[in-house]
Amino acid sequence: MAVTARLFAAMVILTVSTPGEAHHSVAMFDADKSLSVQGTVLKYEWTNPHVWIWIVTADKSGSGNTPYGFELASLAMLRRQGWSKDDLHIGDKVSVTYHPFKDGQNGGMVLQVRLDNGRVLGDQAALHDTPPGPTPSPAPPP
Repeated sequence: MAVTARLFAAMVILTVSTPGEAHHSVAMFDADKSLSVQGTVLKYEWTNPHVWIWIVTADKSGSGNTPYGFELASLAMLRRQGWSKDDLHIGDKVSVTYHPFKDGQNGGMVLQVRLDNGRVLGDQAALHDTPPGPTPSPAPPP
């Protein structure tokens, strides 16, 4: 009976801890570079485990479009930051600031998205649970 209880306890611990361990790292992105690109929303995938935005930009020759794919945080994290599934629509003009993929693919990890109306969604600290920099001390009273 004691062996069964221990085995059951071990299985519960492994089951509960697995989701946290299963999350992939951000090693595929070059965190030392931040790039920006402007384009038109092609697809907005509001799904778990990560939201994706797909945009197209005019290529350098002007004869075609270049697709870019951008990974964001989870739905829960984005909702906490004020995002919603209705923020982006196919055809919207956006400017995306991002950490590029290390392998050279077009796209990367979103830092922020600036909408055509000037609204800015996200930033690195907000989207990826990175603590913000130090809070400046308040000015002394006059």
